[in-house]
Amino acid sequence: MKNFLPKNNRIWFIFMFFITIITGYIVFYSISVYPNKNIDEEIIITSTTNLLDDLVNHLIGNVDEKENPPDKKYQKIENIKTYVLMGPGVDPHNYKMKQSDRIAIKKADLIITNGLHLESKMIDSFPLITPKSNIWYASQAIKDDQLIIDETTNQKDPHIWFSIELWQQVLKNLKEKLKSKLSKSQDRELLENNFNLYMKQLNYLKENTKKKFENKDIILITAHDAFSYLAKENKFKGLYSIQGISTQTETSPRDIEKIADIIIKYKVKAIFIESSVPHNYLDSLIEAVTNRKPVFKIKISDQELYSDSLGTREDLNYKQLPETNQYFKMSSYIGAFLHNIDIISQELT
Repeated sequence: MKNFLPKNNRIWFIFMFFITIITGYIVFYSISVYPNKNIDEEIIITSTTNLLDDLVNHLIGNVDEKENPPDKKYQKIENIKTYVLMGPGVDPHNYKMKQSDRIAIKKADLIITNGLHLESKMIDSFPLITPKSNIWYASQAIKDDQLIIDETTNQKDPHIWFSIELWQQVLKNLKEKLKSKLSKSQDRELLENNFNLYMKQLNYLKENTKKKFENKDIILITAHDAFSYLAKENKFKGLYSIQGISTQTETSPRDIEKIADIIIKYKVKAIFIESSVPHNYLDSLIEAVTNRKPVFKIKISDQELYSDSLGTREDLNYKQLPETNQYFKMSSYIGAFLHNIDIISQELT
């Protein structure tokens, strides 16, 4: 068959053909990986951590059935889809953004981040991907005088979720932000209902935590300094960690030796590993204690603490919120918090 197209036109035709194929592939891939956005109805909310994702899901009523109070239920707000960048066990301090994350950020109507350098420099690139108006920082709900300042680095401690009081402030501000995204009055009413239910559950958690540690001399030693807000609110006798508020902090042998001396001095019964932090530093600490005082017995708790990440949804273990008949998975903030305070109390008192 003869080709009657001029040579230049043939080249242009071939070029446009390949451009069309490539564009179609990209669109198909994007649709297959992430849900389509209905401009009139669907709202996509992307959170950096599963702690923040859990907050969002409680506000929109997307909760486990065992969490629901019997008298008044969470009401699910339809047409809101959530996506989280960092899954269970992921350390946000060292997280590297993937191409799929960039696509999720670009498609989202709202990006929820912690801030205070928890996500390191990753969120600096967000304004290059999405309008600044789409980015919301959980830490903006907190006043400066409520934040703990790390003595070594002079940085603000980003682990604000270990203060239930501060987390409630974040919840309140996030509710207002989500309300501004909802066009239907019915959805705003559901949001208010869910907010009130979750706020009540957090109040129960706060009361239970206070009772758990009341009049107890707790000295908590962990892999990295994530628990300062918990220690401050519950008046722990001491809190020591091998690394600072970021797992990017380098640890020296002298740092480990100092903590070993504290363990021996106060006869600390156990130290704790964290679900999102490597365990090698704790092994070094145990060795340092043994070298100093071979007869002193200290254990690494066989139960991990949840610090910068929640558990997996596949974990079917539930924790009951005292004085209620509500049960929470380790993949929820309340479930992970209950797990942490139970383990700390069991091992150290």
